[in-house]
Order: sequence, then C-alpha cells, then structure tokens
Amino acid sequence: MNINEIMSSSSELFRKGKFIKCCELLQSSVDSCYLKNISLQNEVEFIILRNNLLICNCLKTLITIDTEYVSKMSEIINIAELYLYEKHIPLELRVNFVCNALHWYWWKPIDVLDYCYNKIMTIISECLHQVLYENGNSIANLSSFVNHEEDILNSLECLSNRFLSLKPILVVQCLEISQILLLVFLSRCSFDSLLVQFTVQFLDQFKTIAVAFKHKKFNQISNCFKFGLSKINVFLDIENIKTIIVSSHVSLCIKYVLENQHRQALCTLSTVDQYMDSNDELYCLMCYLKALVNFNLEEFEVTLYYLSEMVNCLMEPFIKSRYFLLLGRTHSKIVYTNHGTGKYFKGKL
Repeated sequence: MNINEIMSSSSELFRKGKFIKCCELLQSSVDSCYLKNISLQNEVEFIILRNNLLICNCLKTLITIDTEYVSKMSEIINIAELYLYEKHIPLELRVNFVCNALHWYWWKPIDVLDYCYNKIMTIISECLHQVLYENGNSIANLSSFVNHEEDILNSLECLSNRFLSLKPILVVQCLEISQILLLVFLSRCSFDSLLVQFTVQFLDQFKTIAVAFKHKKFNQISNCFKFGLSKINVFLDIENIKTIIVSSHVSLCIKYVLENQHRQALCTLSTVDQYMDSNDELYCLMCYLKALVNFNLEEFEVTLYYLSEMVNCLMEPFIKSRYFLLLGRTHSKIVYTNHGTGKYFKGKL
C-alpha cells in the first residue's frame, strides 16, 4: 500500500476503535519507511505515522494502563520535546504532541505516583511560548519569575487576543490545553482559579470566534490521531471545538459546585444546551450535573426529572453508581420532607 492507502485504512480502523489491528498496520508501515534523503513532505508523513502509532499503542493499553502508563508517558513526552522547536514541521502538529502529553497525564491512574507534573507544565509553557513566537508575538515580556501555571495563563491570555487572526486549528488547540489544565487543577485543588476567568471570557466571545472560523481557509493536516475529551479516539480537527465548549461548561459547573455556588452552576449549565443534542456523548453527564445542582438547591422534583432523562443513556459505571446514589438520596429527602409536612399538619388538626 502507498502512504495514502495506509493513512486511509489505519484511520478507518482507528475510528472504529480497532486499535490492535491499527497498530499492526502502522507498525509495519513505520518499519518499512526509508528515512535517508527524504523530502519534507515524506518527513511530515512519517511523523504523522509515528504519532498515530503511539496514540494507538496507548489506547490499546487502556485496560492495563496501571502497568503501561509510565512507559507510555515517557514516549509521549519524548516525542513532544523532540519536535517542539523544529520549525519545518507544521506548528499544529507539534502542538498536537504537547496536547497528547497533557491528555495522557490527565488520565493518570490514581495508584500511579504523580511524578511528572512539573515536566508537563514546563512543556506546555514552552509550547505556548513557541506558538506566540511563531505568530509574531514577543515573548520577552513573559516573566521568568512567575511559576509555570501563571506563565501558562499569561501566554493563553496573549494568544486569546489574537484568536481572530490565528489559524483556527491553533485556536482549538489552545482552548483544549486550557480546559484539560483546568480539569487537572480542579483535581489537584490548586491553581484552578487561574483559568476560570479565562474560560468565562472565551465562552463569551465564542460566537465571534466561530464566525471567524467560517471565513478562513486553511490547509488542515488530515488523518492525524489524537486523544479526545469525550471520545478517546479523535482526529486533529477544528470540529473538536464543540466538545471543548461543552467541557468548559462542565469544568465551570464543577468549580461552582465545589464552592457551593449552586445558582451560578445552574446558570452555567443553562447555556450549554445550544451546543448539545440528546444523542451527544456528554448528554448523560449534563443531566447528572443538572440533577446534582437541583438537589443541592432542594429542587427534588426537578432532580428526579433530570435523573429520569439519564435512564435511556448508555452510562459508564462511574456515572451509573452516582446516578443510583443521587436517586436514593433524592427519594429519601422527598420521603423525609413529606413525613415532616404530614406531622406538621397533623399537629394543627
């Protein structure tokens, strides 16, 4: 098979989740590549093949991620560092390596020691600096005295001022980095406040960004695999923006719930429906969050409504366990409330 046939066949296997067969095809292709005196196009194609093979190898090991996680993390970090400053390689491809490193870090099993947080923050910081630099921004004013987390926020804010002029795929990648970071910070209970305001601001200007996307023509890298926010197997594409927007609402909602700002959480969730439909992979999660927020507001009938909406969803075990827990708590609250009301009226008669 020629390179186009390999890309097409492997992409079809990847899309269907047939990661083992996809790995076999990609491995044989990578092994047969002759790298001496190759053209730039051939080099980029080889790098995409290598990226795709690594992503596929990672996804096929998710079942045994506890034992495979560290070795795969090392591979992903190595490839991100190897190509970051190679300007002859398309920038979006280099940023994709960094996005994948952040994704894999976020998927860290709870039993694995958090050994590379600082390394990941360093790579992200350097990556965003490179995006700024290659798009005509000076990075001299980015302070070297702040920590990596604040430096990342500074870079994202600088880039957000140019979202309307940046290539759409770079905008999507910057937003994706910001949202995975927000989830990481929320799980660590640190630095999450840094990205909350940034997230609110980009959601406010999203419609303007979407219009800019429609009026731009750009050459997009095709058949490049990456880790996804909802589906685990997605491609490097601007279509991922919808999932990022929904994820942003989820992150903000979680932040507000943790701070007992339940009205604010409900307000945030009320604006996400325009980006979703009942067949969306994240619909079930949204129903659960709406049920949880209404439960915290003691709107128990509304809670039951959103829980009933989850019945026809294909629930992951994690969500299913929380569904039954919240359902039981809601019924107990309703029984307790009705019992208390009955005793009150009985005493008045």
